Amino acid sequence: MSTPARPPGGGTGALPVLGVQLSGSGAELVPLLAELRAWCRPVVLRPGHEVRPTALLFDAVPAAQPTLPWAVASGDAAVLTAAGSRGVPAPDGVVPTGAAYVPPFVRSRLRAVRGLGAAPVVTWTTAGWVYSERAGLLAEDLVDTALGCAAVAVVEVAGENLALASAAVERALAWGAPLVVSRSLCSALPLKPGEHVAVAEDAALAALAARAAELAGDDRAASRLSWQGHRWWEDRHDAVRTAAALALSLLPATARPADLRMAELGTPPDAEIHQRWNARRL
Repeated sequence: MSTPARPPGGGTGALPVLGVQLSGSGAELVPLLAELRAWCRPVVLRPGHEVRPTALLFDAVPAAQPTLPWAVASGDAAVLTAAGSRGVPAPDGVVPTGAAYVPPFVRSRLRAVRGLGAAPVVTWTTAGWVYSERAGLLAEDLVDTALGCAAVAVVEVAGENLALASAAVERALAWGAPLVVSRSLCSALPLKPGEHVAVAEDAALAALAARAAELAGDDRAASRLSWQGHRWWEDRHDAVRTAAALALSLLPATARPADLRMAELGTPPDAEIHQRWNARRL
């Protein structure tokens, strides 16, 4: 995955302070706090502290409403539900090297240029990955290429293979592949049917394949699932983008909004729009 742009070093102003108040060890927030240091100075607040933060970050819903801008970061679904719009999933920072979001329109252009067919499907079964336009199982070094250009991905699961199927789902969503799964797998992860993935009511591979063919013919639905499914994956894993989005919401007056927006969207440092923005500021 491309590394989002960071603020240029050597700035004249001090970074704003983000006060962190913990009810637990704070271990699950470490990846997020590490990435937030690009945009602010996270400081764990302790009794008698003399730090004056610009905003606050909690790992549980505070008992009293703070007067400063605040948010709650947690991996606990109940905590996030209680926090409502202020809740931010705490990502684990585990992002596979090389993975990049590829939307359906770009996929179709790649297939047209490379003569890969109109709507190929890449499928995971307990035996491995299969590409609809290629005989046999895919070699491991071809799986990411297939996930980055296929029209639709399918993941099959059967009982004791849930952990392997879950890893396959996350790999497909990391690449933004519109995904079809069974209802049982959708519930187990958990994903939202029709929002993050398309669901086949019958878990049989034939039913999944039929649902994939239907999705491949619906550009609007495929685009929506591609984006929302990838965002679900980002929320769980991508600490860089979560940090940028959090800094943008809590520290809009002191951070660089354009830098943060580009980081939130995963803009590579060498992208033309990033270079033009830096040139404009000189």
